[in-house]
This record gives sequence, C-alpha cells and structure tokens, in this order.
Amino acid sequence: MPMRTTTAIILLAAALAPGPVHAWDDIGHRVVARIAWRELRPETRARVVALLRAAPEDAGLHALFPADDRDLEAREREFFARAATWADAIRDRELEANRYHRPTWHYVNFFWSRPAPDAPAELLDWPLVGELLAELERIRVSLGAPDRPAAERAVDLAWLLHLVGDLHQPLHCTARVTPQEPEGDRGGNLFGLGEGDNLHYFWDSILTRRFDRHEGEADEALVDRIADTIVQAHPRSSLAAELALRDVRAWARESVDVVLATAYPATLQRGVPPDAPYTDAAYAAAERRIALAGYRLADLLEELLGS
Repeated sequence: MPMRTTTAIILLAAALAPGPVHAWDDIGHRVVARIAWRELRPETRARVVALLRAAPEDAGLHALFPADDRDLEAREREFFARAATWADAIRDRELEANRYHRPTWHYVNFFWSRPAPDAPAELLDWPLVGELLAELERIRVSLGAPDRPAAERAVDLAWLLHLVGDLHQPLHCTARVTPQEPEGDRGGNLFGLGEGDNLHYFWDSILTRRFDRHEGEADEALVDRIADTIVQAHPRSSLAAELALRDVRAWARESVDVVLATAYPATLQRGVPPDAPYTDAAYAAAERRIALAGYRLADLLEELLGS
C-alpha cells in the first residue's frame, strides 16, 4: 500500500478515535465546529469546504471527508467538524502529516501563583510561553490573503478551526507556579487527580464526562445533541458583550479569569478525583467557553472568507 494512502487511513482512524489527552477532546472540538457551522452563511460554508479540500495531499485532510452515500451537505458538515480535530490527530509521529505538527501552537501560558491558600491569585510578570496567540494573529492575516497558494491557506484554515477551540479551553492559557512546580504546572498537566487522570485532561474531556452516549448513538448525533444543549443555554444574544471583543489576547485573558475563579479551589486535592460541585462548576464554565468559541470561530470565518 502506498505510504500516502496508509497515512490517510491512519489519520482518519485517529480523527475518529475516542478523545486524545490534549486540548478539548475530539468531541469538544467537533462541538465548537458544529456551533460555528450553524452560524455560517451557505456561501461561506462552501468557500470553507472548498479551501479545506485544496489542502496538500500529504496533510491528510482529504481523508477526513466522508465517503458514504449521505447527501453532500451532511458530509460537508461532518468534514468541517472532523477538520477541527486534525491538528491533534497529526501528533502521531508515524504519520506523514506529522510534518505539519506544531506542539507549541496549542497553548499560551500566563503564569500565576497564590502566595497563601487564602490569598488572592496573582498574575506573574513572566514572559508568555507558547505560540497560540501569535499563530492566531498570523493566520488571521494570512488566511484572508488570496494571493497566497490555496494549499497553504487550507492548512492555516485547519489550524484556525482547532486553535480557536484551544484558546477557549481555560487550562490552555495558564500555568500555576507553586513550590512543587516552580516553572509552572503546564496548564494542570502536572496536577494529578489519581488513576492516571490530571486536571488538564479533566477539563479537556468535560463534555464526554458530562454527556453519556446513548445506546447506538453515532458521533455526529452526540455532537449535535451537545451543541443543541450548549446553544440553548447560551444563545448568541446572551453573549453579545463578549462577542464584541475581537482581540484574541482578550479571549485568552477570559480563559485566565476562568482558571483563577474556578479551576483550583481549596477543595481540590491532588490525587483525588474532583467532587460533584467542582465538576458542575467546571462544566458550567466550559459550556460557556465552548459557546463563545463556536460563535467567534464563525465570526472569524465570515470576516476572512465570507466576502
């Protein structure tokens, strides 16, 4: 079997597998994309899909387009959601598409500490680590430049679908500094919760922890059901003030604020799974962040590709 064909098959399998241990998990990123898709005008959807399909063969994005006999709109909608998971799927070093992997693009660390258990959190005047903000700003310029080759813009588009979601996962924007982690806890990755779990992955997978899959329920149906729930709880009109903010750094600072207010309460203990009140608070915060990510992703795509 040719290497390129093998790579495409493996990438497709990775994109459809259960959520990986990074970012919002597979379902989370697809929910962000589904919310955005619903907000896009039909002509913008068509431009987005056409550009994604112009990606280089070795990127593996073509493998994510469904080949079944459903109507074209349904397959394009699913392709768009799958493309939002591509930047995680290509982490596999066995993939030809791994050459597009950029590990430092997925996060930006604002460092913070709490001098005492009952003291307020303090942001530290340390240089930011991670390129998430810089790459979103770069893509915002490059994606809207029609003189650039379509293949290059397609890769940038796939990254945009993913990185907007990453920026709204609160623990992708912070690192807590403690005596135990003097260089930061890598967004909660070093805060173990027992049984191989950690705080970062707890937030990544909050949707799949919250929503049990119905018997026989396919991924697409689950994604639709979660998106329906989130949009009903947070319609666009209820987020008008936040959606007026167009600066990606402001979006990151929102994530920082969620972490400081919600992610590390005194009741959270290392090596112990979070209790129900913590889980409820984390889900409530994550639900709102995912709604904002979906609406903002749609707005960016309309801004860059909608005219």
